[in-house]
Amino acid sequence: MRTILKLDKTSCCVFNNSVNREIASLNGVYGVNVDNYRNEVTVDHTNEVSAKDIADKLEQNGFKVLPDEADYFEKKADNWDTPMKLEMADAFIMEMFKSISFNKQQKVLDFGCGTGLVGLKIAPLVKSVVFMDISAKMLDALISKIESENEIYKGIKERSTVINRGIEKYKSADIDIIFSLMAL
Repeated sequence: MRTILKLDKTSCCVFNNSVNREIASLNGVYGVNVDNYRNEVTVDHTNEVSAKDIADKLEQNGFKVLPDEADYFEKKADNWDTPMKLEMADAFIMEMFKSISFNKQQKVLDFGCGTGLVGLKIAPLVKSVVFMDISAKMLDALISKIESENEIYKGIKERSTVINRGIEKYKSADIDIIFSLMAL
């Protein structure tokens, strides 16, 4: 059997050999692999040990196991656009302007776009924007902005694509620039 458990991003980054050994010590576990990029722990095991046993062992060692297909930002999306995050996005954009010349012929991808703090400000400068995030709730907040009557977002809806997936699902070779503020 194979069990794949998603961990809180901060937890997975500090996953170490001692915890690996702890999980491997469970009767029936014969393989443990940690994917820090996906924040996943893959455990190969027999039916002597359950996914719950493995999750419990991780929790006992201080790792937060996320529910299947959990939207980590579900409860954060409604209050995401704080003054601090707006300031951070503006500073990021100013740094991009130092090395990137955006123009109306470019298609850009805002990877891990969240509520669109960066991509919405870049959108008027380019031909089109692909907004990509794995959080449906964050994308709902973005879509609300794009579809609003607010003059700031006028014309963006027609030149944008919103994708609720990871970047590995984007197969077109049509992106000129990819940027990401807080996704990695």
